[in-house]
Amino acid sequence: RVLSTSCSATPFLRPIMAVAEVPEELSRLRDIARNVWWCWHDKAKALFMALSPSQWESWRNPLQILERASTERFRDLLDNEDYMSLYREVVDKFDAYMAEPIRALSADVTPEAPVAYFSTEYGLNESIPIYSGGLGVLSGDHLKSASDMAIPLVGVGLLYKNGYFRQDIDADGRQVAQYPINNFALLPISMVYDADKQPVYVQLELPGRLLFARVWKLAVGRITLYLMDTDTRRNTDEDRRITDKLYEANREVRLLQEMLLGMGGMRLLRTLRSLMTGKRTKDNDICHGIPANAVSTVDPPNDFTRRVDSRDRLFLRVENTSFSIDRHAPHRMVNAWRNLNGVVRAFIKRCAQRGFTTKFCIVLFFHRLIVTGKRRQEG
Repeated sequence: RVLSTSCSATPFLRPIMAVAEVPEELSRLRDIARNVWWCWHDKAKALFMALSPSQWESWRNPLQILERASTERFRDLLDNEDYMSLYREVVDKFDAYMAEPIRALSADVTPEAPVAYFSTEYGLNESIPIYSGGLGVLSGDHLKSASDMAIPLVGVGLLYKNGYFRQDIDADGRQVAQYPINNFALLPISMVYDADKQPVYVQLELPGRLLFARVWKLAVGRITLYLMDTDTRRNTDEDRRITDKLYEANREVRLLQEMLLGMGGMRLLRTLRSLMTGKRTKDNDICHGIPANAVSTVDPPNDFTRRVDSRDRLFLRVENTSFSIDRHAPHRMVNAWRNLNGVVRAFIKRCAQRGFTTKFCIVLFFHRLIVTGKRRQEG
């Protein structure tokens, strides 16, 4: 009997993640590799470098080194007393470091009510390419220092599919921008789940649609960095590309990134507060000017009261929660908001629907923009 059926030229692909088998005696290597604590401790780096010095020079990625290590290489290291002594020393140091409790800075800043730190990029290590330069390195160092000083802090950022471009020179001597795809399986990140073991999503209302962002976490010593990405089937193809590139040239996409970081970041904190009983944020230090405006102007809850200071800081007070906002690069804020009249009008309409007068919305939105633009123009 002949059965007829339809056929397709499109292959069905199923993702498979091959995980190397690490000997039990070296099992803690995985714990250290999944916490970027190793990147500012040279002896921890040496553990992974010894697995394959040549591959380390190419990748500088402990997880990738572990997955490529052979069984024979693990056996050699187990027989190497110097390596095993270093392994035990690093594990003991890591455990002692992680066991030290986070301290309270004041009655308002405690482990249960930590500082929330927002940034568009974090330069933690070259193996985690979600940064471009100075701002990212500064933000990454802030998290590392907070961990070393046991300061109660959580980071909030975006997880980019491509990150920042890499420069290559073609045969004609011209600069070519390359956007390699980040393999999330080789990054020390994990998805955040709720009490029902379902992935946590942040949801934003955009004109005519909803935007969803998955939430990931990354351990920076004793500090947790939460990252959001929009590459999920819940979104349209266009919205899935919002978190593709860091500092996207398309101004509208760039604004959506800032809205996700500012508005989405605030909603993420509220979600985490509901997941972790008693944990709430007190102070938010925002490193980049545009996310600061995203928090202060695009997502204004009804219980916001605002006071605009004459200095270079904008202070907000929300349910006894204070926000200290710094503009790292004011000129970028001015450039990013140009030619976006449609988006601005949509914001004003949405803000007005929440009970604010149109005049108040416009003044609030443009006040700091105008002040910053004048100061920039005056040198």
